[in-house]
Amino acid sequence: MASGTADAPRRTSYREGPPPTRNTATILLAVGALALTALPSNAAQPPQPTGQPNLASAFQTAAAKYDVPREALVSVGFAETHLDGHNGTPSQANGYGVMHLAGNNVNKTMSEASKLTGLPVAELSKNDTSNILGAAAVLDSYADQAGLKDRSDLGKWYSVIAKYSHSADGPTARLYTDEVYRVIARGVSTASVSTDPKQVTPDLGAYAKVSPLGTRAKVQATDYPGAIWNPACTCNYQAGRTQAITTIVIHVTQGSYAGTISWFKDPAAQVSAH
Repeated sequence: MASGTADAPRRTSYREGPPPTRNTATILLAVGALALTALPSNAAQPPQPTGQPNLASAFQTAAAKYDVPREALVSVGFAETHLDGHNGTPSQANGYGVMHLAGNNVNKTMSEASKLTGLPVAELSKNDTSNILGAAAVLDSYADQAGLKDRSDLGKWYSVIAKYSHSADGPTARLYTDEVYRVIARGVSTASVSTDPKQVTPDLGAYAKVSPLGTRAKVQATDYPGAIWNPACTCNYQAGRTQAITTIVIHVTQGSYAGTISWFKDPAAQVSAH
């Protein structure tokens, strides 16, 4: 898992059909328990992103047009997809492009971007430059809603970025947003886009009272200390198994770590890992 980060392997989308049968269910989340590390930033360096070669210009133009700090815009994209638009193919959460603009029952960033920019969904889905512009427009709209006045202060963007995640709950939103700020602190260096490392003290606002996922003992997995126990929605799987386990499948995901967690927890998603 939904999900997030600087050094994780390229995430690929996976598709699941209707809710799993009893024969496939238990490996399930049990891994709805998501045996993923809490800080995926420490994984291997991903391959260089594919897509249009003018991403640097696209980020610069979008940041200037919508008064969104370039470091914030790039870091959100990196946390979401490592700046890889996957050639316009959607994630399981129906998210598209470098910025993972989505259209599902919880995350409406794609339709919001289309309304704000006047660009058709087809273009926002397939064109990296338009996708980045759409995400900047959405972040700008959220900043206006939050009454953000000093747009140049990166620390003030915390709640805006948390809203962009459309996470299932406060702890998952913190997981997402903290990762974006770690990317800002480390900087981004890819073949097409780079940002300088920048140390920022985020203004957590209402999130100051929210514990990020993985910091409380009760959510830690007992069999693997580095994992988070965060079960999927119980309606997304069935308990029970009649056959012996012969194979273990390790899924990787397209989109952020926190976003993947949120998708597993969404009762309408009907997704599971097995």
